[in-house]
Amino acid sequence: MLRTRLTLLVLAALIVLISGQILMLWQRDQRFEARYADSLKLSQDIAWNKIQARQLQLLQEHADRLLGNRDLASALTSQDRNKASQVFDAYSADNPGLRIDAYTPRHALLYSSSADLDQRSLLDAGGLAGLLNSNRPLSGISQLDAQRYQLLVAQPLHQQSATVAVIALGFPINEALSELKQNLASEAYMMNLRGRVTHGTNLTLWKEVGASPNPRAVNVQRITRGDIVHLAVTLPVKNPEGRIIGALVTLRDISRANADDRLFTLVWAGIGLTMAALVTFGLFLYIRRSLQPLSRAVVVLDSLARGETNARLPDSDEELQGEAGDMARAVGVLREELVKLEMLREERSRQRWRQERLIREQLLALAVNLNDEARDKVLRDLDQALSAASSQDGNQLSALAEILGRLSALINAQQSRLLQLVYELQQAMETKARLASLTQELEIARRMQLSILPRAFSPREEVGIAATMIPAKEVGGDFYDYFLLDDTHLGVVVADVSGKGVPAAFFMAISRTMLKTHARFLRSPAACLAKLNELLAAENEQMMFVTAFYGVLDLVTGEFAFANAGHNPPLLQNRQGELEWLPQTGGIALAVLDNADYAETAIRLQPGDTLLMFTDGVTEAIDQQEALFGEARLAHTLQAIGPNSPISSVPSGVVEAIREFAQGASQADDITCVALRFHPAAQTSAQNAEVLLT
Repeated sequence: MLRTRLTLLVLAALIVLISGQILMLWQRDQRFEARYADSLKLSQDIAWNKIQARQLQLLQEHADRLLGNRDLASALTSQDRNKASQVFDAYSADNPGLRIDAYTPRHALLYSSSADLDQRSLLDAGGLAGLLNSNRPLSGISQLDAQRYQLLVAQPLHQQSATVAVIALGFPINEALSELKQNLASEAYMMNLRGRVTHGTNLTLWKEVGASPNPRAVNVQRITRGDIVHLAVTLPVKNPEGRIIGALVTLRDISRANADDRLFTLVWAGIGLTMAALVTFGLFLYIRRSLQPLSRAVVVLDSLARGETNARLPDSDEELQGEAGDMARAVGVLREELVKLEMLREERSRQRWRQERLIREQLLALAVNLNDEARDKVLRDLDQALSAASSQDGNQLSALAEILGRLSALINAQQSRLLQLVYELQQAMETKARLASLTQELEIARRMQLSILPRAFSPREEVGIAATMIPAKEVGGDFYDYFLLDDTHLGVVVADVSGKGVPAAFFMAISRTMLKTHARFLRSPAACLAKLNELLAAENEQMMFVTAFYGVLDLVTGEFAFANAGHNPPLLQNRQGELEWLPQTGGIALAVLDNADYAETAIRLQPGDTLLMFTDGVTEAIDQQEALFGEARLAHTLQAIGPNSPISSVPSGVVEAIREFAQGASQADDITCVALRFHPAAQTSAQNAEVLLT
């Protein structure tokens, strides 16, 4: 029945609509869960880094006070174990929970405040050897054994430019985990690489939940236990040597939010199904009532078709309005027309042969406008149809009407193809014009971007500089700059804006202008980067960020103070060709967080030292097999260039090595190199700065 088909059609449409909405809600929930997991990982990482930094700062203050004790320094210099133990014991008594280990330069344990003789020392042989070789303090998390972790600060004691002892201070990690629990409102745990929890704020809950995350990877795991749902967020933890020694895991109870989401979904589904049922039932009743008069009209028409002209609708149906009334009146007219039909049949027969002749002539005239293949096909069909109709004494008009329909379809198809071709030609011309305009604008933008980079450097005897930048697109997000802060100080910066193209180029120009403006007032690289981060993060609606390395060189003494904001550390080459990576200062990228802190350190450049600064487009260049260029290959390239080569050959040599490595592979990121060589005035008197621009 028609009413049944209409009802089923509407019901099917409602089912499809509701299914689509359910799918959209499910996809939305998946996106929300992914964003929530990312925010949990970020907040846990930020909170843990902040707590760890505060604990390490407290340990560093203890170390500074101990190293500043003259009696202790004297005892360690003479390796007087008894006298050193008295000082250490007194200090340990005043600071409960603080562990102190002291070592001789020969790796022997001179003192330990730990009463557990089986417990390992704070520094293992590798960590102690690395500290003595680098002669720099160590800080971070140390794994004493498979069950114990401590926050560690180790610092050498120097007397007359010689290392006489090393002291290591440690705090148990439990206090840091408790503080992390208060900050995140989640239970916090420390897990070793075997997947076993060694420290935690609620070990009973951990056993009940039965979580088993991978300690070597960052992940978020949903754990369901009946009506209780927890989220386990895992972050790997590294020791001061950069090796993963365990994982930090937090457990967050989300049972209430999960129950609320489930209740909302059930309520929404119930409302949707109820509305669909009500709409379908009401529509069925309405269609059934509306189609009853039409059903009676169909019965009457069926009788008329069988020749029963006395059949008619009830008077009530003839007075109806709308489709039912029209159907009743049409049935009455049909009865009258059936009587006249026989009278008109002969007249129509005489008119038919005239119409057939006229149609044949029009078909032949229209066929001339078709292409050769279509015209020949229409003429063949016309001859065959007329021959068949004549031999069987049939109606030629129906055959001609069929051919006319084919001819009309062919003409319409041919016209449609012509119109489509004209439209495609117009679109192609417009696209070509827009592409030419866009290409011209991008070329202008590329020239403007290169024009703001330094092209020449005022001749100075103390330093030589060479630089190159190759954008991955018409415009790029890398930039570099070097400028005199006064007569004896030179500022150098290399930075990389997130992303590529026009947005990165605009953000690059803003960052460069702000840095150069504040560098003349804030001589400290760390202070300058902190101010620049504050300005960029204030209105960063596009969530872009900048990694930067900024340093200030004293042209008289060779002291180079620098700060790093999440950028690749530069590579230092001395006159003998030996290479060394500059230490990281621990700063994050600019415009990521408000009020971020940036540390600063300094080295002293010796005559002939070459400093290579670059962006990640150098080390992350790929070849045809998508292998990375890498830091090791970069160091090998700098060694091959040599410390005695002209400074201008350093950037060009690096770019040439990258192109040889890539073997024609497309450039995925901007490539920027800046080489700086220190020439004290006493040794070089005729060297000028060199700038190589690409």
